[in-house]
Amino acid sequence: MKPAAPRDRAAAGEAGDATRGPGPVVAIVTITKDDPAGIRKTVASVAQQAYARYEHVVVDGGSDAEVAAWLTAWRDADPERRTLLPDPPRGIYPSMNAGIASTSAPLVLVLNGGDELVPGALERVTEHLRRDRWRWAYGGVQGRDREGRLQEEYVFAPFSRRALRAGLKPIPHQAAYVARELYREVGPYREDLGTAADQEFFLRLARTAEPGLVPGILAVVETWGLSGEETFIGRELSWHRLRVASGTAFGGRPVTDLVVTGLLLARLFPIRLGPKLRRLVSAGVAR
Repeated sequence: MKPAAPRDRAAAGEAGDATRGPGPVVAIVTITKDDPAGIRKTVASVAQQAYARYEHVVVDGGSDAEVAAWLTAWRDADPERRTLLPDPPRGIYPSMNAGIASTSAPLVLVLNGGDELVPGALERVTEHLRRDRWRWAYGGVQGRDREGRLQEEYVFAPFSRRALRAGLKPIPHQAAYVARELYREVGPYREDLGTAADQEFFLRLARTAEPGLVPGILAVVETWGLSGEETFIGRELSWHRLRVASGTAFGGRPVTDLVVTGLLLARLFPIRLGPKLRRLVSAGVAR
């Protein structure tokens, strides 16, 4: 990783110093709607953290009366650290932005309803911040399928702006901790880019500050959902739009980036198609 620039070092010092002052250090923002099993897992994983200097904001997008009552009881059990935001703006990222704006801690994590912090995650992150004094950082995640089985681990290391821009190594927002001042500096999540708006946000962050890398797995995440439903070609075109929107287009121009997108498609298509071809051949042999 490249050394931080002078501005990065000064700002990182401010974020690191916040761990020594009073009040919460980490704000955890979770959005949910009518997912009682998922939100129970998420809030339990936060409550079980040994590190206590956090605030947890749950943004409820309009759950039914039973779930809403449970969330109210959850908040009332620890009102100093828990906040419930009902009736947020419509949409995933508008809700995330509303949750982030409601917090006060100097470090922010967005953790989906249904996803879980691993034990000790907050302590490891804050210790790493004190030592390395970064402005934002991320770690690894482990997947969990619909049946609750743990899947593969995903760790993007070492960090590479080129790999991020190409869409080869996305950053899991469930394991990304961002200094509050960076939201003011680069802006919130864009609300017009669909389910990939988190990656456009990270493209903007990477232009501003080099991330820290917290070793190991920080969260267990659900491996299904809207972002996993894109076709291969649709995904590459989505990354083209993200690069253009974030000002990180290859060659600095949308048309040049579109050419690079075509080259990426040509390079990656055989790799993506390989397993399908092998399954087709195997099926043919079986017949």
